[in-house]
Amino acid sequence: LAPTIATDGNLRFTENGVYAEYLLAGPHYPYQTVRRRQGVARVNRDLALALPSGSLLMGPGPQMDLAETLEAMVGGTDYGQRPEFAEGVAGMYDFLRLHQRPWERLFIVSAPLDSSVGKVGKGVLSAAGLRRGGPDDAEIASYRAREASLFATLPSAMRPRRLSFPHMNWLWEYHLGLGTYAAPFPALAEQVITPGRNGFAAAKVTPYHGTSVGMLKVERLDADAPASFQSPMVVASFPPGGIVFPGSEFLQRVDFVGEDVQIWWVQRLEFASRARAQAANMKAARTIDDQFHQRSMQPTGATNTLARKEQGLAEYDAELDANPGDEEIRFTTVFCVGSRDPRRTEETVLELKHSLEELHVTTHTKKGAEKSVWKTFVPGARANTVIKGYAQTTTTNNWCRFVPVQGSGLGNTSGCMMGLNLSAGRPETWFVDLPGATGRGKPSNIVLLGDQGSGKTYSASRLLDDLAGRGHTWTMLDNGPLQEWVAKAQATPGAKVVDLAKQSFSLDPLRIFPTEQAGTMFAEHMFPLLGIRANTVEEALLARALTPESRGRLGVGWVGKARPRGEIRRQVAAGVAQHCVPSIREPSLPRRDVPIPEPVGAAVEGKRQPFLAGPERLLHRLGGGGFLARTG
Repeated sequence: LAPTIATDGNLRFTENGVYAEYLLAGPHYPYQTVRRRQGVARVNRDLALALPSGSLLMGPGPQMDLAETLEAMVGGTDYGQRPEFAEGVAGMYDFLRLHQRPWERLFIVSAPLDSSVGKVGKGVLSAAGLRRGGPDDAEIASYRAREASLFATLPSAMRPRRLSFPHMNWLWEYHLGLGTYAAPFPALAEQVITPGRNGFAAAKVTPYHGTSVGMLKVERLDADAPASFQSPMVVASFPPGGIVFPGSEFLQRVDFVGEDVQIWWVQRLEFASRARAQAANMKAARTIDDQFHQRSMQPTGATNTLARKEQGLAEYDAELDANPGDEEIRFTTVFCVGSRDPRRTEETVLELKHSLEELHVTTHTKKGAEKSVWKTFVPGARANTVIKGYAQTTTTNNWCRFVPVQGSGLGNTSGCMMGLNLSAGRPETWFVDLPGATGRGKPSNIVLLGDQGSGKTYSASRLLDDLAGRGHTWTMLDNGPLQEWVAKAQATPGAKVVDLAKQSFSLDPLRIFPTEQAGTMFAEHMFPLLGIRANTVEEALLARALTPESRGRLGVGWVGKARPRGEIRRQVAAGVAQHCVPSIREPSLPRRDVPIPEPVGAAVEGKRQPFLAGPERLLHRLGGGGFLARTG
């Protein structure tokens, strides 16, 4: 069943050729604009143009490695010094382990390096030579050079990574135990040179006749493992008029059907150059012309069919002419549903079939040909006549709009685990890493939107607890009628609550910040509230007046004394006097220093009187990174 004879790094030596195998990362696709989705489709087109003919594009869906999930939750934090943080991480880990195991969709490419119709060139290693003792050093070096050339052409947006024997063996085990095999995908190591002979497990694959769909019973011969009941489904046809993009991503339908089952898919890709495709079309057009002549005396129905075919060929040629870099692609799509219960497999097959029919995509479960279709998932297996009969022909520019390689792109790869993303069909982990945003070239901001009672407060509370557990500080402005954050802060050890209505502390930027920072903070947060526009003469004059030197010369140490000379400055002083509450302008109130980062939180209780000009604008400004809202 497994034609692999030997492996070396990411090279798979089989009876039918040598293959290079890679793991691809799906670019962010859901939650994106149409323009960005079009960009992801173009990346998929670049992948097709880089692959040799006879490549397999596979999409297994295993459970995620909880050890890697735990490492992502910790994110480099020394949890040994923070027992409360460690306890929270352990609680989430136990929840995932016992109740809701997350899944992931992987994208694996197996590309032949010696395909006679491929773009890499024909190989020099024969199957007979492999059986005599395997490839020698010179042959391996030859294929290594070809593999390096292929690797260099793969789109960088998919971050291709080379696989090795543990991953190839995992893929085979996953295929044999579909629906029963729970091992996560092995971690990728930097060093992939792991030579090895064929160590793949043996199995017995027999037809199972107890259901209405074609099904196989797959049994491991070398392990005491439960049998896997699998039903391969081949895509028979697409709607004649095509599928509207976006909305044509039919492969992702597998993530929204079935429970306690595993489903994966494979596409076998064969390519023909633009010139070769157009030559074949010309030959087909001449054949149609001959049939026109032979059927000239027959009823018009037959000639109408020929006319439609001729028109289709003309449109296809025009599309190839319009895209000089395009190629013809013949692809066969196969799904495989597996579980330990044949009835459950049958139910899921019918559910998936109906889901695809909503897109007018029809599938067949060929009884009597199940094993031939099942072998499509095996790298190195020859394409049989059954598979070739279901091949769909189009251009790479059209094929890419199925967007087979895509990722959900929700959240970050590590940080606070906010929960599970269920919108992807299968539960996926959702991390938020605000402290690391600047290192990724992103602003460290987040906006939580939702209806009342939808979980905004809970989500924010979880994020802030995680930040505090990692040693960061946070400040919350609570002007809501329920004052939920005040209650949370009062229940948090070490938290400090400032009530603006009681005017207990001064919030004068010129007093609470160090001398060298106070003027800048005043300008950033008070100027917008006073209607002073950026990049204007007024802003430049006032910013200069608020420098440490000017403030020292003018004796301006607090807002209430900010009455410098000049008409413009008098207007500002009047605005400050009119709109500021005593918490801002009263020098007799005690000064609260800006907190130095430490693992505590702070909350500001909701005000009950006007605070500054436009309190909503102030809260928006502070919530976006103002002098009260600080982390780290």
